[in-house]
Amino acid sequence: MSSLFVNEVFLSLQGEGHFTGTPAVFVRLQGCDVHCPWCDTGYAMSLDARMRRADNEAALIGGASGEAGYSCMDIHFLCSRIMALAGPVRHVVLTGGEPFLQDVRPFMQALQAEGFFIQAETSGTRPLPAPCPGKQWLTLSPKRAKLPLEENWTLADEIKLPIATREDASLLVPLVLEKAASAPKRPVIALQPVSQDKAATALCIELCLAHNLHLSLQTHKYLDLR
Repeated sequence: MSSLFVNEVFLSLQGEGHFTGTPAVFVRLQGCDVHCPWCDTGYAMSLDARMRRADNEAALIGGASGEAGYSCMDIHFLCSRIMALAGPVRHVVLTGGEPFLQDVRPFMQALQAEGFFIQAETSGTRPLPAPCPGKQWLTLSPKRAKLPLEENWTLADEIKLPIATREDASLLVPLVLEKAASAPKRPVIALQPVSQDKAATALCIELCLAHNLHLSLQTHKYLDLR
């Protein structure tokens, strides 16, 4: 029976990127091998067995608040809890950590069979599922610490690029523009200032105007939302 290591599940509004403002159920999976120094979900990075809670720990669903610890959840249990939590909402954000560190395909297929649209947020460092038009959206978020696999650039519906410094921009913006220009489908490209930093925000605005790109702000943090 398929299962996943889950950090938290909660209902909120998507605060960043193409779907900003969209009601969504967020499923945060545990574990990441990229280790960005500015990560704002570092509590979901480690798979240390000492952080593991009881299997199918219902306390992590609905009322989670960004804490360390994770549970091994059977996907049938997880899907049933998501359906109960979602109400009329049919947008699921699959995030982490790095969600594709685990085999999420059976979980994605189970949700899609129930009419959910899945937005998967990924660094692209692991193999990604083939496109499923109308049922999934892949948000690729490249990081300097570990760049996406070459084949994953072509699968992105959206490239959301975190920018902390001009050094980040000098390395990553030309790379993203090059990859997007040669992709069979032109992804939405958005620059996102790290940690609402004023200098990073000003830099992102400058680059968006220079290259005709989108600006992604973490609006959930301004609104004090999960």
